[in-house]
Amino acid sequence: MTDTTAPSAATGGLPPGIPLEAPAESRVNPAGRDSGAFTLNESMSVSLDGIRALASQAVVVGHTISFFGVLPQLQRPSAPYMQNIGVVVFFVLSGYLISYTVWRKRAKGPYTFRTYAIERFARIFSGFLPGLALIVALDAVVILHDSSRYAYAGQYSVSSLVANLAMVQDHDFATFVSRFVPGIVKPWIAGVTTFGSGRPLWTLAIEWWIYMAFGWFVLAGASRSRHPVRYLGTAVLVAALPLFNLVGGRGNSLTLMWIMGALAFWLSLTLPPRWSVRTSLAMALLLTLAAAYRVFLTKQEYDLVFACLLAGALFFMLSTFRMSSFRYPTPISRAAKLFAGYSLTLYLIHYTILAAMVAVDLPLPKPLLVVSAICLCNVVAALIAWPTEMQHKRFAAWLLARIPGPVAPGPVDHRSQPAPAPLEQQRPEP
Repeated sequence: MTDTTAPSAATGGLPPGIPLEAPAESRVNPAGRDSGAFTLNESMSVSLDGIRALASQAVVVGHTISFFGVLPQLQRPSAPYMQNIGVVVFFVLSGYLISYTVWRKRAKGPYTFRTYAIERFARIFSGFLPGLALIVALDAVVILHDSSRYAYAGQYSVSSLVANLAMVQDHDFATFVSRFVPGIVKPWIAGVTTFGSGRPLWTLAIEWWIYMAFGWFVLAGASRSRHPVRYLGTAVLVAALPLFNLVGGRGNSLTLMWIMGALAFWLSLTLPPRWSVRTSLAMALLLTLAAAYRVFLTKQEYDLVFACLLAGALFFMLSTFRMSSFRYPTPISRAAKLFAGYSLTLYLIHYTILAAMVAVDLPLPKPLLVVSAICLCNVVAALIAWPTEMQHKRFAAWLLARIPGPVAPGPVDHRSQPAPAPLEQQRPEP
């Protein structure tokens, strides 16, 4: 899942985490047109919020119709899984926004890995910890109600909970090594998966370690020469999961899809649009249609060609808004910001809510169950996210004020220094 607060994000995410909220500090060119230096204007930010909101809703709708067995024409083999398409969109979006965030903040002044890591922690864990708490509690209710209807007993354990808190669930290193050298990795390591009914949590671990690896390689360059051993050790730690995700594990290399989003940002930064708005819009629509055709043709959502087409469409879409004076109506802007604001929480908890509804077996018609489930997931997510995920910037500021960092040397006040002794009284120090 991704983060447009660059978000999220980042995403990142989504986690999305892939981890995706457009930064409030983005400068807006009043005319809406490109003024040279790259920046996200208001229309670009609203568009990114809207994409993130739609992607999260696609995940919820896709899982809902699968749970309740309705609309088979929108599922395989008739159509690709829309929930998987939403995950790919999250990762491409996260790569773009996290890259933009780091570039923008470095351009403003010193920006350290410490600050970056704390901001990413606040963004991801402000949604992850409350979401995980709900999964623990709601799963417990289902177990007490009727344990025979709980399908995730093997993952409802302390070891699985600890592994998820450490972001090593479904760790691709263990999966990769176990595949080629059976028995070399202890079973409890290779078998650690997402906690309980929180099945979407597998993408969060990938997104978190992509964030850490990207931040370390981009922002910790000074440590490479001063502390080479520590730098290399940390690099191995943070890059293990993203690198092994390139060649194995779930999602068919979500790491590379995230990188495609980052490359789309790099093109935005280095290739100012020298074509017309109509040309840019036509290219965005053409690549979007090509991506749709590809995924409906192959029925493979975690497809690198599909992700590449999405990244290209994102580049040209943002180029269109970069050159245009178009402004979204205020209600649309507010709606996009609202739905995007709780997208991470929604992504993390919706599966658990759906599983609980199926376990309770409510005596309602399936169409009413589907609509009720989608509405319930959104309402619960919004209520949880309002004091948590939506306050991640305050959480980050609180952490930054309390977690000590390197002390920068301050200016010397010569007025407080004793006057030097006469030359004949000065002695060299031993």
